Amino acid sequence: MITKKNSVEIFELPFTNEKKTNIDKQLLKKIQPEDKQNIAFFDEEKLEIRSSKAKAQANDWYTALQRAEEMTYISWDYNPKKMKTSSTKNTTPPDHLAKVSKTVEEQGIPYNWGGYDGVDTSNSSGKNFKDSISKGDTVGNVNTNLDYRSSGTAGIDCSGFISSAYELGDKYLEPLI
Repeated sequence: MITKKNSVEIFELPFTNEKKTNIDKQLLKKIQPEDKQNIAFFDEEKLEIRSSKAKAQANDWYTALQRAEEMTYISWDYNPKKMKTSSTKNTTPPDHLAKVSKTVEEQGIPYNWGGYDGVDTSNSSGKNFKDSISKGDTVGNVNTNLDYRSSGTAGIDCSGFISSAYELGDKYLEPLI
């Protein structure tokens, strides 16, 4: 995703041999225009972001920013006796929650591999993050052994965060955002 003063462009980038977590100028120089597949674009006439693959129209950047802030600053109570994700072959609790032993107030939706539980989106047992944890889902999973969300966990991953912020209508995988 490239944010400009009056627009946002979202591209599917080819895989590289280098492990990159940030797009930098050198990586951008390596990407030729024919390598980019436009997934979403800014419609300057309608002043909105439109998605070429999503059925739903994407939010404008300001609305997406507000939704992202809601997910970042949402407050909730973490009760480790009920909500702690077990350490197993396919699940690992987030580090900041792993050693908590009593109920504490938390802020923000924790990382959950494959998760899409935002303030009003979900791919777990509830209709959103708070509803999912109230129904017994455990909180977060940083284990990436599976190709999908581990059943019974709640939280959000990076592509779920973007999909929820822009209200794309569904959770899109990283290569499609």
